[in-house]
Amino acid sequence: MALTWFLVWKTVFQTIVYFILMVLFVYFYMKDQMTDYFMDRTTVTSRIEEASDLQFPTITICMHPAQKPSVAKEFDYMWFWAVFRKNINSTLTLPERFEKLSYVSHHDYEIKFIYMTKWQTLQNGLNVVDGFEFEMEPIFTWREGICSKIIPRFQVTEIPFHFYMNISLNHHLNGSDQPTGFNMYLTSNTTWNGIVGGQWPQYHPVKQYVNFKENYHEFKLGKITKWSFKEGTENMKKCHEKLAMKNNCTEKCNILSEDDLPPCQTQSDQNCKFDGDGKWWPEYVGCYKTKEALVYTLDYSINQVHKSVSDLNTIVYISMWSMTTEIKEEVEVITTADLIGSVGGSCGMFFGFSISAYVLFIMEKILDRISALMKETNPNQIYNVES
Repeated sequence: MALTWFLVWKTVFQTIVYFILMVLFVYFYMKDQMTDYFMDRTTVTSRIEEASDLQFPTITICMHPAQKPSVAKEFDYMWFWAVFRKNINSTLTLPERFEKLSYVSHHDYEIKFIYMTKWQTLQNGLNVVDGFEFEMEPIFTWREGICSKIIPRFQVTEIPFHFYMNISLNHHLNGSDQPTGFNMYLTSNTTWNGIVGGQWPQYHPVKQYVNFKENYHEFKLGKITKWSFKEGTENMKKCHEKLAMKNNCTEKCNILSEDDLPPCQTQSDQNCKFDGDGKWWPEYVGCYKTKEALVYTLDYSINQVHKSVSDLNTIVYISMWSMTTEIKEEVEVITTADLIGSVGGSCGMFFGFSISAYVLFIMEKILDRISALMKETNPNQIYNVES
């Protein structure tokens, strides 16, 4: 009787201990592990590398203010984006209105580059400056009008590396129509698209305001960060095109440089893609999320004034002095393999659980059962099942 009660109390005690250990395990450990796993939480790993070659940044020039004051007054526009929303009595198409309102390269200003020998005026299309290829094209943006994007078609293999850039206003601009300066963006040739919609959901690019009253500006590039995100689009333009195909608009077009669709000719055609209850917005912003990104930083910038130089032009010096790259990768806080290993190890620590022990235990029971069956079949023969 006493032995029976002892076994009962032993079982109860063991059950209580296991229950307490289970509560502690779930509350202090398992809960956080499972939350991280099922919420798909991520973290960022980082390492430093010395690159053998690097991409020189894509330079985008957007005049400031974005609109010519005289034309804005004519159209009764307070901000540039009014071109999309405010109806006016005009025979101009939307692209013609865009160009009349904006500052346009070759018409309103010139961009010249020099590396070693002589200044060269950049034209739309491919340009070769002292053996280095640059491709320039206008881009139509939501808030900054028509900007000039300059993509370097080469990799930097030796440092220091530098270029001088001269931006000069044409003399027909006078009075209030002379821009006070310009915004200069330094991005990679796959992430400049954020300028179009003004959307940078994952990072912030280098954006510098350059004042024409300061005739010389020097920018030294610092550390370059190469981002690898867990989720994102591999092609922003195709993502925007796919989104445009989902709407019910008659004309599949877009004046903004977000995709390769033909430019909308009317305000109503352009606004069609943005009308509705706004459910398209998260997907629209999602198209600006990229899986890979090269993000530049500045070590320092210098602005100088030389009164003898005209306020109609300024010189920008951009240099690269380091090949150091920080690699940042977004990874899951806990993967499936991590979860299995972590939970398994914790079960062993809390409960003495071991898969190998349980497998061997089951195998031993199976072998014992086989041995017993064989003995029942032929009791006079000696069996050694394990051998």
